[in-house]
Amino acid sequence: MKLILSRSLLAASLMLLPVNGQTTVSSLPSTGIVLNVNADQDVTINPDGMSTSGTISHGGILNGTTTDVFMSSPVPVANTDTLALTDTLTITANHGTLTCNDVTLFNPTQGVFTTISTINSGSGIFKGASGTLFVSGTSADGVHYQDKITGQVTIFLR
Repeated sequence: MKLILSRSLLAASLMLLPVNGQTTVSSLPSTGIVLNVNADQDVTINPDGMSTSGTISHGGILNGTTTDVFMSSPVPVANTDTLALTDTLTITANHGTLTCNDVTLFNPTQGVFTTISTINSGSGIFKGASGTLFVSGTSADGVHYQDKITGQVTIFLR
């Protein structure tokens, strides 16, 4: 009985988290809570050229810092200025971390990129989380990027 009450209270409290109107609860399936994400991120490519550091804002419980480590060398996409690469994104928020496997398309000539980010692990409130995030952004100087993160994160009650 205590376990059922604890889960109910946790679910209710998560629905009341301040979310700045950006991360909202869209459903409450069995023991999971689906969060819709619509966040902003500012990112800088680190001097090593193999990673980035960033900050998420307007993302509710995802607000925090990010690191992204490039796992592959960029591969040209046939007959375009676009490159494809894989990377690992880690989001560190107040309530835990999310780690995602990413596939990114990047056009350095236009200073644009888009990423499909599949959640593969988490800690804290994000332990066992699943979902997909979509990250798209632009850069005027090739070092600093402003982007949007949209998608869904499912967290599970324990």
